[in-house]
Amino acid sequence: MGAKTEALARQFEGKAQDAVATLEKLGDGDWKKVTAAERWTVGVTVGM
Repeated sequence: MGAKTEALARQFEGKAQDAVATLEKLGDGDWKKVTAAERWTVGVTVGM
C-alpha cells in the first residue's frame, strides 16, 4: 500500500473504533429511539 492509502486506512480504523465505542454505551432505550431525519429506530439506522 502507498503512504496515502495507509494513512486513510488508519484514519478510517480510528473513526470506526470511535463509532463502536459510542454504540457500546447505548442502553436499550437508546436503541429504540426514533431518529428525526429517517424516522427509523437508532438500531435500524445503525444496522444500515
